[in-house]
Amino acid sequence: MPPTRIPTFVQRSRLGKKIFQIRNGVLEISTSRLSTGFAEHRFDLQTLDPDYQPRTGRLHILLILGGVGLVLSLAVLWGLQNQTVIPREAVPYFSYWPGMMLAVSLGWVVYGTRRVEYYVFCNHWKKPAFDIVREPAQTEECTRFILALVEHIKLAQSDLPAAERQTRAQAITSELLLVAPPPPIRRKWKLSILCGVLACGLPLIPGLANLIDPLLELIVFALCAGSAAWCYFSFDAREPHRWWSLVGAGLSAIPVFFY
Repeated sequence: MPPTRIPTFVQRSRLGKKIFQIRNGVLEISTSRLSTGFAEHRFDLQTLDPDYQPRTGRLHILLILGGVGLVLSLAVLWGLQNQTVIPREAVPYFSYWPGMMLAVSLGWVVYGTRRVEYYVFCNHWKKPAFDIVREPAQTEECTRFILALVEHIKLAQSDLPAAERQTRAQAITSELLLVAPPPPIRRKWKLSILCGVLACGLPLIPGLANLIDPLLELIVFALCAGSAAWCYFSFDAREPHRWWSLVGAGLSAIPVFFY
């Protein structure tokens, strides 16, 4: 007899990574933690309310950090433009890092402004037990899992015999896994390396500096900021190869000191 497949949903969202699994009438949730690995939570399906609550929200922590970063970077840039200690011709070299901080902070604000759609499941006492985030890239996969979870909750609370409940649970699982979800896109670390390579390589192309001289410094700066931003997004998305994005971030620092 083939092994019973377990209904699983891997949540990859801006609010963090979670793994949801339904097995033996229990919902198991593994939450990713940077410091302690995975935190495990278990919920008996008989204690859950099948009527979930759809909600939306924003990432206020990113909005706060991005706003503080914008204010600080703008203050540093204003101070560099109005100071009298550093020679005027050397000011652009000291403006790279606050400029990159400005670009990254702006990215945080944009990233946190987009609303997040999530669904709250409660227990019998109408107290929130857990939530499931549905990102645009996982719309179909998340919807199918939520519908299957609701059916499993109703089935666990029914008066059907145990054998019939198990048969129906397997049927729900088969329907859930009938369409394989699309593989997640993991390319943020590649974009970080690409931006870093371009930031280092463009000034070395013969004749390019004379051709786009007024814009070359701005383009290199934008590539450096983009490399740092994609490195952050790669770690935020917990991509398997996210450590390679540090190569791109390191390359993006070279133009600051050598060009």
